[in-house]
Amino acid sequence: MLRAGETEATVRGARLMWCNGRTGARGFYERHGYEAVGEEFVIEGVGPHYVFARRLG
Repeated sequence: MLRAGETEATVRGARLMWCNGRTGARGFYERHGYEAVGEEFVIEGVGPHYVFARRLG
């Protein structure tokens, strides 16, 4: 599903994908080419997160 979204975004001209991802999912995002950007932050009632980003194309 992640790759399908990246493909569609690329077709539509996007050059960057990003998301707020849970700290516990960091390995998942890194295995798919994403990098943590900035410092960890907390979403109230949800828990710790990072912004993950990956260049497309």
